[in-house]
Amino acid sequence: MKRSIINFVFISLSLFSICNGYFAADEFPVLKGPYLGQKPPGNTPEIFAPGIISTLAREYSFTVSPDGSEIFFTRHIGEYSHIYYTKIENGRWTEPRVAPFSGKFADYDQCFAPDGNSIYFVSDRPRPGTPFIGDIWYTTRTVNGWSAPKNIGSPVNTDQNEACPSITKDGTLYFHAVYPDGIGISDIYASKYIDGTFSEPLNLGKAVNSKHNDSNAFIAPDESYIIFGSRRPGGFGNGDLYISFRDKSGEWTEAINMGERINSEYFEHCPSVSPDGKFLFFTRRDTSQNRKGDIYWMDAGIIEELRSELNRKTNSPSPSGDCSASYADLSIFFCF
Repeated sequence: MKRSIINFVFISLSLFSICNGYFAADEFPVLKGPYLGQKPPGNTPEIFAPGIISTLAREYSFTVSPDGSEIFFTRHIGEYSHIYYTKIENGRWTEPRVAPFSGKFADYDQCFAPDGNSIYFVSDRPRPGTPFIGDIWYTTRTVNGWSAPKNIGSPVNTDQNEACPSITKDGTLYFHAVYPDGIGISDIYASKYIDGTFSEPLNLGKAVNSKHNDSNAFIAPDESYIIFGSRRPGGFGNGDLYISFRDKSGEWTEAINMGERINSEYFEHCPSVSPDGKFLFFTRRDTSQNRKGDIYWMDAGIIEELRSELNRKTNSPSPSGDCSASYADLSIFFCF
């Protein structure tokens, strides 16, 4: 009986370590080179860093620092999601650990600002006068590490849930929320950063948003395209990735499904593109493999393929110059 209990405890701890991606001090592999030294994928999505980043737990929301030396992602274990990170130290990648600004509350959906000096994320940590709801917070890089998180406040954060922030090079914040002016169940919004304050969020309109769930958007730093998840009908599975481009007049084109190379019979969401523009990352939840969600990556060339295909159909040239100069006519399943 005693031996059975010991074996049960040993197996339970082993499974906990596997789910968390934890290794003994002398077991974590030596990982060198870009993207944890993983072999770059081609045009077919592959699980990213299996056993290191993608484990038996549920991982999603992947972001890379502009210089490629840090990676942050969300891992959901038990009842909560926390933000994890790995970085290059002494020429090799560290074992993923909970980020210093995470771990006490449910934190998720993190993204780097294009300059790499701030991370925006969603948390249910309390703020005065509000219940425990999802708000957008941020932390900044200091000489001593990451600062204590700050709530970005109104008009973005409300008594509703806001999630999946994504930042452009001029500081415009894209996110999804359920607001009274919404087109569907959840919509994607944009808020300009003007004189140190985020402006009133503007709905992206019917070219992007539908009557259904539209969420977890990634915005290109120059705002030339947006990739997001949607549960609108006509897709391949429980939720698909869609893309919309800026046309030459600065308007969003009608969102199109990114196709069966990315989308499957399962649930694709939480897209992001690496700062070097080479790779597209996203999460796929495939319950048939007894996996709660893994991070996949593939060659980002599919974005330009879809843009070219759209231009051929509309006979419209790709926009040139800064696409962020104007936006007009600027809803909910969350990642966690």
